[in-house]
Amino acid sequence: RGREGLFNVNGWSEIPGIGNGKFELFTPTGELLDRNHVQAGDFIKIDLPGPLPFYWVKVLELSDERDSAQFTVQPTYDPTEADDKSTTDHFFQERARSIFRVERKGNEITAMEIGIDESANSKEGEAGGKGLTNTLVAAGGWAAIQKYQWKNLTDYVVGLRSPAK
Repeated sequence: RGREGLFNVNGWSEIPGIGNGKFELFTPTGELLDRNHVQAGDFIKIDLPGPLPFYWVKVLELSDERDSAQFTVQPTYDPTEADDKSTTDHFFQERARSIFRVERKGNEITAMEIGIDESANSKEGEAGGKGLTNTLVAAGGWAAIQKYQWKNLTDYVVGLRSPAK
């Protein structure tokens, strides 16, 4: 069940809780995907709560082993805007990574989100005119909401939280 919850990114939007965003899978050409299993090469559109722009990450790799499963994403361009791939449409710079993981050790199942090299995407040329917004989101209130959101996700993946009905 943990593996299914982790890989069903489209289902993450159904996790109840304050601060939960909307997550949708897309193809590299910007077409919405209606499936319950993320794959390497997919794009994820993140719609955070409040009046914020959409953010995008690309799935770099995925592993699915007997006692663990994970995938890694990085901030990326908006695949629905095919003519501009130079803008990183995320509040973190393109070099950032997030690893979403579930693992079993004996009878214990744990889930986690691991943020790597996270720094604000504030340079206007790379940020597509969202430098100030990205700085505020990365360093401001989103930091606390992000912690809460990933806690909701990991609780859901290990079965401590049910999707909304």
